[in-house]
Amino acid sequence: MGDLHSHAVKFLRGPRIISEPGATLGELIQRYVEGKPWDDPALRNQLSHYLEIAHTEAARHEGMDGPGRDAWAFYKNAAAILRDIQSEVLEEPGS
Repeated sequence: MGDLHSHAVKFLRGPRIISEPGATLGELIQRYVEGKPWDDPALRNQLSHYLEIAHTEAARHEGMDGPGRDAWAFYKNAAAILRDIQSEVLEEPGS
């Protein structure tokens, strides 16, 4: 948990997109940082759904300059963190 947790905390302390879908991405990462459970199937589906959205948004902003580049970095980092969270959640006993 150490490296992922530290990376997630650093992400949350950095610049963020507060409109959707960025807000929900931040909420999911915050949930992980707070150590809340992921045992609800609907929540796991939401995690998968927003991981896909983060990848899509990162691809959409790739190669842009200015604010578009900032959005690309945000979504790229969010996708990496959510992917690792998802891997960790799926490894939990009872998954």
